[in-house]
Amino acid sequence: MAGSTRRLAALGLAGLLTQGCVTGHLFEAARRREQPLAVHEAWLLGDRLVVGYTALVTDALGHPLGREERQAAIPLVALRRGDLAPDAFPLEWLASEKAGSGPLLPLSSGGGPAPSPPFLQVEERPDRTPMRLILHEADATIAPPFPANALTRTSTAVWVYPLLPLSLPVDAVVDPVGLLFLPIWVAIGD
Repeated sequence: MAGSTRRLAALGLAGLLTQGCVTGHLFEAARRREQPLAVHEAWLLGDRLVVGYTALVTDALGHPLGREERQAAIPLVALRRGDLAPDAFPLEWLASEKAGSGPLLPLSSGGGPAPSPPFLQVEERPDRTPMRLILHEADATIAPPFPANALTRTSTAVWVYPLLPLSLPVDAVVDPVGLLFLPIWVAIGD
């Protein structure tokens, strides 16, 4: 009897301390956001513009976790449209060894004379992070500005998944209603 009373008290204390579902807190702690910090190379690869950039990785609270080198391919057809929202661009993130390479495009940040086309103009914010990318093509056409925040990605760190067998039973007792809605919250969050 005393053992079950202690277990019940411990479970009640865990419920008071978590203030919501444990699984939700774990997923929030595992959330990662990558934002472009600097564009350092670009090239045309077939019908795509490939952009190499450094991304700042932060947690859900915005605390920096590090930097990663990334490459993203943007289809030229989508880049030339000019009517797509940043999250509607059909981007493909490439591994460095998969991307291949081509002749690098000169980069221009607006200071000094512009190189001869083709080149990629990188408009920067006051903090020197990229704001827009503008492709100046060889035939002197200028693609509409590509918002650099389209390169922002969110993900969930893989360490959270092995903890689910531990957190789900606690949530089943402490927050059973929240557990019912967990699949919806995870689907919206990811």
